[in-house]
Amino acid sequence: MPKRDKRKTLRIIAAALLGFTVLWSMAFWGLGLKSGYTIPVWLPPENDPYYDAFKHASVGDFKRLIDANRARAQGYRYKGASLLQIAVMGHWVDVAEMLLQEGLFDVNERWYGLTNWKGETALIHAVRYGDKPLVVLLLKHGANPRLCASNGDSALGVAEDNEPRDIQWIIEDAINQEKLPASQPSSRPIESPAGVESAGIKP
Repeated sequence: MPKRDKRKTLRIIAAALLGFTVLWSMAFWGLGLKSGYTIPVWLPPENDPYYDAFKHASVGDFKRLIDANRARAQGYRYKGASLLQIAVMGHWVDVAEMLLQEGLFDVNERWYGLTNWKGETALIHAVRYGDKPLVVLLLKHGANPRLCASNGDSALGVAEDNEPRDIQWIIEDAINQEKLPASQPSSRPIESPAGVESAGIKP
């Protein structure tokens, strides 16, 4: 085969692989619905009581379900993830804020399942995907920036590997202002980091 034909064939293969990767990513992570929201393609079955709330990322739907049965909402898990963790994976800031205000969820809980197989906390997951509003929200509600995932990743370590640097600075500020031990080997509720107003967070 002439060199020109080989190059053309390689370009076609490369373009096909790129297209497949883009389509796979869209299918796996979900398609954008509106600012700050993502439609999850990992929706639960239609007979799941939270199906419509997930599908529409609706604060009102989640609130009605929680008010109807708080114990069920607190104990709910879909493929290992709680309602709060699902909201974080969907980048549903408004939903996550309402869930945190309800006080039913451990903001520092690690989980395994769906798109998280590293035992990350909600904060580490939000940092990994550069979701600054979620990072600020989680810190405001007591997320511990020193906790590590099962593979040793921390919120600060992940932030240092990402651009832009504003999330790294927020995490550093939270760590510098708090009075926690040098390491936190296990997840537990903690008080909201004090004095992090300089990072745009109001306790």
